[in-house]
Amino acid sequence: MARSGTIGEDSSVFRVAFHYVSSDRNPFADVSDDVTADELRALIQRLQKMGSRGRSGSWTAQMLTLIDANPIIASSQLAPTAGMETKIF
Repeated sequence: MARSGTIGEDSSVFRVAFHYVSSDRNPFADVSDDVTADELRALIQRLQKMGSRGRSGSWTAQMLTLIDANPIIASSQLAPTAGMETKIF
């Protein structure tokens, strides 16, 4: 077993890369919007199913509307404005 701070054969190593996105640039500008009708239908069904499990009814449409209006703000920061709780991890 490797000591803390050392990497051995049994170690898991993860690489995470970040890049700066200026506030005047849409962070989703490079995302493809080529979604088939079947993919869209499946996504809508998944969102409806997720929303139906909420304590206060469907939360997915409300949250997605907030995200759409505020694309550069993390959903965890938007949730309290809608009275939604977030879990800290």
